[in-house]
Amino acid sequence: MNKKRIAHVLPRSCGGVNTILQNIVSEMVDDYETTVFIVGRYEKMNQVIEKKIQFVRLNQKHFLSFKMIVELIRLIRENDIIHVHLFPALYFCAYLKPFFIEKKFVYTEHASINNRRKYNFLHYIEIPIYNAYDNVVAVSDSCKKSLDMWLNHKVCIQTINNGIDMKQCHFQSKFDFASIGIDSKYIITMVARLSADKDFHTIIEAMALLNADYHLVLVGDGNLRSQIENEIQKMSLINRITLLGYRSDVTAILASSTLSVLSSYAEGMSLVILESLAVGTPCIGSDVDGIRDVLPNLYRFERGNCVELARLIEKVATNRIEPLPFSDILNKYSVQKMVNSYRILYDGDALQ
Repeated sequence: MNKKRIAHVLPRSCGGVNTILQNIVSEMVDDYETTVFIVGRYEKMNQVIEKKIQFVRLNQKHFLSFKMIVELIRLIRENDIIHVHLFPALYFCAYLKPFFIEKKFVYTEHASINNRRKYNFLHYIEIPIYNAYDNVVAVSDSCKKSLDMWLNHKVCIQTINNGIDMKQCHFQSKFDFASIGIDSKYIITMVARLSADKDFHTIIEAMALLNADYHLVLVGDGNLRSQIENEIQKMSLINRITLLGYRSDVTAILASSTLSVLSSYAEGMSLVILESLAVGTPCIGSDVDGIRDVLPNLYRFERGNCVELARLIEKVATNRIEPLPFSDILNKYSVQKMVNSYRILYDGDALQ
């Protein structure tokens, strides 16, 4: 029996989306012939997985080009299932769907907010675009709720929670902070792209309210790096905040931290929170969609409130708070549950 052929289409490869894609592909690589089509920036996957799948990568800044359209049409013709991630691939694949009605088109919504939703007239355009897909998936309940409201409840959307591979986290080695000159009593880690939506200003201001026992480690890179460095310097926190940039050993860093923080304005479904909990490190986050799905109220702070964040950091670091229900949370977000749901979707109809 011939394997079904699946093509994942991304306008770029980044952060959590790349991790989710890698988890889906790695768990299904022996059951489906898989192609990953990426335009622009690409973060590499596991080398063992890369050898088992086909990559089609166009090294260009913009998604729209004649070459891209030709490659995309060829890709659709050669595959049975087209799994689309992120804008603007959302639009282009929807426009092509009427010419390939025999193919199954799946779209996964990875975020609760995006810049397009600033323009109210766009939801009239996006309702038929989302409806062009055979299945629309949201990565969390809050992500589904947000998309439902945006599309006036006129598109059938289902939730498949993001999941992580617990086995990889259980055998994670530790990171030696002393080797990079950090020997503080409490080490707080924030893993995130250095962009405005992650609200680094609040965590930096919270650090100014905490004493010298606390050290903040920022893991990630992005276009706000120089701005964040300038703010750290202005607030005289150079010796208490370290920027590590992009790292491949994120779980080791999390496993060696006192706690992790995510101060985002919004999340689709944060994998960093799950990774932190999986290695036994408590996590606190802003009280917003995507984080609210995972963390209980005691471990959330008002978005943008540096005073509340500083107080919560102290409580968690010094164990003056009710312990997090680690296992209850993680059981809901296993990679096996996520992959099984996508498998049902690929092989049949919408989940019940």
